[in-house]
Amino acid sequence: MARRHLIVGGGTAGINAIRTIREEESERSEITLVSAEKPYSRMVLPYFLDRSIAESHVYTATAKTLADWGVKTLVGRKAASLDTKANVLTLDDGAKVEYDDCLVATGSSPVRAPLPGADGAGVHSFWTLDQAKAVIDEIRKGSHVVMFGAGFISFTILNSILSLGAKLTIVEIAPTILPRMVDATGAALVQQWLERHGVTVRTGATATGIEDVPMKGKPPRKRVRFKAGADVVCDVVIMATGIKTNLDWLEDSGLRIDRGIVVNDRLRSNVDTVYAAGDVAEGPDVVTGGTAVHAIEPTAQEHGRVAGANMAGKDVAYRGSLLANIVEVQHLDVASFGAWDDEQAEAITGLKADRPAYRKLLFTGGRLTGAIILGPSSDIWTTNDVGMLKGLVQAGVTLDGYKGYLRKNPFDVKTAYIATRTTATLLPQTVRAQPAYAGTLLRVDLSRGRVKAEPWTPDEMQELLGGVGLGAMILYRETGTRGGKGNASWDHPDNRLVLATGPLAGLPVWGSSGLTVVTIGAMTNGPTSTQANGFFGTNLKYSGYDAIVIQGQAKDWVYLYIDGDTVELRDARDLLGKDTWDTQDTLSAKLGFAGHQLSVYSIGPAGEHLVRFAAIQGDYGHVASKNGAGAVMGKKKLKAVAIVRGPKALHAADPRGVVQAADDIAHDLKTDPLAKSLYEWGTLTAVVGLSRLGALPIKNYTTSVPHVDMAEWDAPKLREGFDPACTTVTCRWSGRASARARSSTSPSTRAGRWAGPSARPTRKTSPGSTRRRTAPASTSTSSAGSAAGSWSARSVG
Repeated sequence: MARRHLIVGGGTAGINAIRTIREEESERSEITLVSAEKPYSRMVLPYFLDRSIAESHVYTATAKTLADWGVKTLVGRKAASLDTKANVLTLDDGAKVEYDDCLVATGSSPVRAPLPGADGAGVHSFWTLDQAKAVIDEIRKGSHVVMFGAGFISFTILNSILSLGAKLTIVEIAPTILPRMVDATGAALVQQWLERHGVTVRTGATATGIEDVPMKGKPPRKRVRFKAGADVVCDVVIMATGIKTNLDWLEDSGLRIDRGIVVNDRLRSNVDTVYAAGDVAEGPDVVTGGTAVHAIEPTAQEHGRVAGANMAGKDVAYRGSLLANIVEVQHLDVASFGAWDDEQAEAITGLKADRPAYRKLLFTGGRLTGAIILGPSSDIWTTNDVGMLKGLVQAGVTLDGYKGYLRKNPFDVKTAYIATRTTATLLPQTVRAQPAYAGTLLRVDLSRGRVKAEPWTPDEMQELLGGVGLGAMILYRETGTRGGKGNASWDHPDNRLVLATGPLAGLPVWGSSGLTVVTIGAMTNGPTSTQANGFFGTNLKYSGYDAIVIQGQAKDWVYLYIDGDTVELRDARDLLGKDTWDTQDTLSAKLGFAGHQLSVYSIGPAGEHLVRFAAIQGDYGHVASKNGAGAVMGKKKLKAVAIVRGPKALHAADPRGVVQAADDIAHDLKTDPLAKSLYEWGTLTAVVGLSRLGALPIKNYTTSVPHVDMAEWDAPKLREGFDPACTTVTCRWSGRASARARSSTSPSTRAGRWAGPSARPTRKTSPGSTRRRTAPASTSTSSAGSAAGSWSARSVG
C-alpha cells in the first residue's frame, strides 16, 4: 500500500515539502494537501501591491501543477485538531483525513494593535492575498497612509506604497524604528534616509484610538489619536504590528510546543509521525546551537526541503537556520544576521554617516556570530558584502587572524571572506544542494590533434566556483615555468586558453549564459579573464561540458566543432581572412544550422595576424576583449569554436528556487531606476560616460576628426538601428542567418543590442534549420559527452 503523506499548510514550507517528496521518493506515494488558501508566496505581495506583477504571478502551485504531482487537494479547508495517536486530522467541517506521516506547516497570522477602532473599515493588515487586495482597492495617488509598526513587515511594503504616489506616516511605539533588526545607530541612519524621501516617522508614539472622520458624499477618512502629539488624519491605516504562529488548533495533540513545535535536526517532532516546518517549527539555530523560531522565507524553504526528503525515506540532517532580515528601502540596503543584538559579544563598528554606510560585526571568540550592514544599493560593496557577511555568520569559520584587520577596515570583509574559503565551507551545507554543473571538462590538445573529456568532482566545483575560479586555477597549475618563475608566455604552446561557464549557465537566469575566457594575455603577458555574453555558455553546458581547456598549437588552421558527444577539430583554411561575422555566417551555412542552434566564437584578421589587442567575438556582437585573448587564439591557429546546442540535461538543487531568484532579478532590473537603463539599453549606456571620463581607447579617432557628436553614441540612438520597428536594420534574433550591415555613414546603422555597434539587416534565411550531419573530415573525434542530471529548464536566451 502506498504511503500516505499529509501536508497541512500550502505556504512555502508545505509546497517545498511536496516537491521534494516527489523528487526523492523511490516509490510513488499518496499526498494530501490541506490549505486554507490557494498556494501563493507572501514575499511577492509587495510587487502585487505596486502593480508590477499580476495576480497570476503570486501563486506558487496551480491546480494543474498539483494535479501533475498527483496531490489530493483540500483547499479552503482549515485544520481543527490533530490526533497523533490515531494518525487522524480533523478539519473545520468535521471531515477526517488519515495519514502515515504528517507535516505541520500552518504558518503565522497577523496581529493588530489592541486599539479602539483597529477593527474598523479602512484599517488593514497586509499578510494574506485578500488583505493585499483590500489595500490595493483603497490606496490612490495622493492618499495618506498611516502604517503602524516600523519593523520588517512594514518595510517590505514601504517602497510599494510610495511608488503608488501615496504619502506615508510610520508610527512605532518603540524608541527606534526596526527595533528587532538593527541597533540605535543603524535605526537613526535609516530614519534620516526615510525622512529625506518624504516619509514621516513617529517613534516612541502611543496611539489611543482610530476613529472615522465623516466626509460629505465620500467615504469617511480616519483619525489616529495619540497619547502625546498631534492627531493624524489619513485615508488608509495599515497594521504591521507583528505575527503569531498558528498553533492553537494543536492544543491537545500531544506535540511538544514551546515557542513553536519543537523539532530535531530531521524536522521531526516528539511524535515520530509528525514533522513541522516554517513559522510553526522551533528548530536548530546554526549560531547558538540551541533552538529557535525563525519566521522568515529562507528558513521555510529549507525546512520544507529537509522535512520532505525525510518523509520520502531519505536521512537528511539539518544544520540549522540563521536569523536573517534583509530589506531595501528607497535604494538603501539594510540587513542583519545572527545574534546582531548580543550585548556580550565583541563589537567592531564602522560608520560613514554621509553616504550613509554602517557596519557592525559581533564576535564570540574568533567566530562572527552577528552582523549589521547598511548602505546605498548603488554601492557595489554594499550589495556584495550583504551576502559575504551572511556567509561568514552562517559558515562559522574562524576569523582570529582577521579581527585586527577588520577592526581597522570594517568596510572590507571581502579579504576575510576569500581568505577563509567561506564559499567552499558553505556549499556543502546548502540544503540538498549540488552545483548545477555538467560535471565534465573538455581538454583540447591542438599540438597532438586530440580531444578528451575529463570529469571533475563536486568538491572541485565548490572550490573553483565559476568560470574565473576554474580558469585561474588551471593557469596556476598548468602554465608555471620549470624554474617556477612566473607563467609561460602568452605565445608559448604551454599557455592555456580556457573557455568556461559558471553554475548558472543553462538555467533560466538572465545574463548567465555567457562565456568566460581565461588565459595569459598578449598585451601584458600576464593572467587575465574576460567575459562575453551570447549563447556559448548555454550551448556548451547542454553539450555536457562546463569548460574547454585548450593547449598546444595546431600545425595548420583549425576550428573546434562540438555537437553533443561529437567533438572534432576541423580544417579552417577556408575561413582565413574572414571577420567574425562572416565566419559565423559561413559556418552556419556549412553546418546547416540557423539562429541560436549554433554558437560561434572566433577571431578575425587581427587575431590571425597576432595583433596584441585582438579580441574574440561571437554570436554577432558579443566580445571577449581584454588583454589580447584573440591573439592567443591566433597563435594557437584556432580560428573558431562552434557549439551546437546539445541535448544534455542539467540539475539544479532547488529548481523552483532558481526560478524565483531569476524572477526577482528580472523584476529588479525592470523596476529599479538604477538598473532600469541596463535592462533597456544594456551596457551601451556606459559608452558616453566612459568617453567623458577619458576611459575609452579612441584618442586617435577623436583628435583626427574635427567634430565628434557623442549624441550619436547615446544608447537610444545606437538602439535605433536595431529596433524591430526600423525598416533598414532590425534586431531579429530569431534564428535568421543574414549578412551584416557594412554602411559606415552613421554609428547607428551598426548598433548592436547589448554590446555596441554590431546590428545586422535581415535577409532570406540560409539554409534553414535542417541539421545536416555530414561534414568535412575531422582530424580527431571523441565521444566525450556526459549526462548531467535531470534539470528540464525552459530555453535560456
